[in-house]
Amino acid sequence: MTLGEKIELEKRYYFEKGYKERCAKNNIEFSEEECEKAYKESEERSKLYFGTLRKLCELINEGKLTKEDVLKVFDYSEKEIDVYTKVVKSDLDIFKE
Repeated sequence: MTLGEKIELEKRYYFEKGYKERCAKNNIEFSEEECEKAYKESEERSKLYFGTLRKLCELINEGKLTKEDVLKVFDYSEKEIDVYTKVVKSDLDIFKE
């Protein structure tokens, strides 16, 4: 399992855990269908967010963009960019082997 896959699994675990805890804390009850629909919508937004971040980090690793360029235009934190730049580089190194 690559580092990127591990991060995705961890992100999914904490999202599901946090979502259920927030609902329980606020006494919100949803049907299974409503929960599934909300989760799928959230997952799509997450894919778009992290897919874009991943592509930007690939471009940073290729030297086509700088972290500063990304910070000026996109609403990602510097830490997110640093972490995903390393993840993308790690994934690419694995494929080279």
